[in-house]
Amino acid sequence: MEIHVAKLYMVLTAETRIVRNPKAKTEYITIPSVLAQDSTYPFKDVTDVLVEIVPERKELVVRVAPRSPTAPKRK
Repeated sequence: MEIHVAKLYMVLTAETRIVRNPKAKTEYITIPSVLAQDSTYPFKDVTDVLVEIVPERKELVVRVAPRSPTAPKRK
């Protein structure tokens, strides 16, 4: 007999918008407070992130940017 244990993750989702700056080519995505205030929100003390486009899934992935151990913390 085999027993398989799966990790269960609670995934929070919230609808938001992409805001375009009409005078620049920059776009902004706001993070709703329901996500930012959640205890599982991974970016509480993070200012630098990596953003990746996954074209085949039409997804935008945001990850904490890796940091060198000698890099000073931003304030």
